[in-house]
Amino acid sequence: MEDRVTMDLFKHRAEFAPCFPDPAKPDASWLPHYYVQALGFAMQLSLFHAVDYTAEPHREEAAGELTDKGTPLPKKDDDVPTASSGRSSSPPRPTGRMTFECILFSDPKYQSLPKLVRIGNVNLKTMEKWCKQYRAGGYVKRVHHDVVVSRDAYTAQYRKLKEKYMYWVEQWEETTDPQKFVYEDVGIAAFLLAMWESEREQLIKQFPDKYNSDYRQSFVDLGCGNGFLVYLLVSEGYRGQGIDIQKRKIWDKFPANVRNVEEPIHPETAKYEGVDWILANHSDELTPWVPFIAARTNARFWVLPCCEWNFDKRFTAKRKNLSRYLTYLEYVKEIATACGYKVEVEPMRIPSTRNVSIVGRTRTIDVNNPADLETITRNQEELLKKARFTTFQPRARDQKSHDAQCSACDESHESHEVEDDSEAPEAATHSDVDQAEPSSKRQKLE
Repeated sequence: MEDRVTMDLFKHRAEFAPCFPDPAKPDASWLPHYYVQALGFAMQLSLFHAVDYTAEPHREEAAGELTDKGTPLPKKDDDVPTASSGRSSSPPRPTGRMTFECILFSDPKYQSLPKLVRIGNVNLKTMEKWCKQYRAGGYVKRVHHDVVVSRDAYTAQYRKLKEKYMYWVEQWEETTDPQKFVYEDVGIAAFLLAMWESEREQLIKQFPDKYNSDYRQSFVDLGCGNGFLVYLLVSEGYRGQGIDIQKRKIWDKFPANVRNVEEPIHPETAKYEGVDWILANHSDELTPWVPFIAARTNARFWVLPCCEWNFDKRFTAKRKNLSRYLTYLEYVKEIATACGYKVEVEPMRIPSTRNVSIVGRTRTIDVNNPADLETITRNQEELLKKARFTTFQPRARDQKSHDAQCSACDESHESHEVEDDSEAPEAATHSDVDQAEPSSKRQKLE
């Protein structure tokens, strides 16, 4: 995704405009989900008093300062301390109001004001956070994207998949939100395909007698839910199946070569011979078992934790200075390490508030060494003992579905507990923003 950025340092304004393939016919459906769905948007800082740009030490501070708590600033000039007022012997600290503006598409289908309000608010809050951190001694990025897969590789896959499969949004038959689930699974599939292509290239280089360009990894998706991810991966030429406790209506819409199986999973003994990858997207109570199953299968794994579950009960622990979700992520990483995997973490570019995936594609043990395998067995037994595990009970078919449960989980955690420094994050609607539909196509949020 490329865009044109225009910055005016003296006006404290930055404008962003996506570069469409055909500028005369801007198509909103071409934009990736993580980009603001608008013809253009801007960030504007309006200062409440003049700034002397000849005073070099204050130049950067003037361009970035916000109010400490994001509250409305004084509207009267005499409410703002100045150097001439006698209340301060040093040059004034610049203060002002930050606004977010956007130009909507002409198509009413893409004039989603509530969503733009959420995006505008989270961007304003992010700008405030960055400015505070700058004043405190420098901004330190906490969330690192594109660790396992490069952004270019991901974007190339995402664009291709979006063009091929976005029509599913219009013919979605589940009760869940297609805008969330279709875009989310397309984003996940783009990541997996990019990762598997890179892995395939390495395998061909290392083992040219065993692998060639026709090789495609195999997979099993545990707790596959609507099975759309399975459909995408199989449609792109990969071999695999999904397994879930409950069949979904949409399964019948998929081609015959897309195999989603309705059956319970017993993670204490589950093993999938000949499978290269174990996948688990918001797999709920199966999540902590994924490294166990992958180690037993001698496969790699990718898991996207959502609702916090231990081996046979809800996960309730919380570490000091960490949210329960972050505590849970650390717990799943510890399980993977104990199962003999080098742990990699990749925040996914998907429309979900819980988007941190854990990848185990490299073993830290020799799988042909009995002593190493015995060590893994002891580690797993110790984990189950510490968790006070008794027995795993598969979810009953009439219980709340995986898809609905994860949707509710997302909604209850809209204020993302993992700090996201991506370019266009989304956040919960801010109560201070007027959500009445304005007559103009240019919207401004403060």
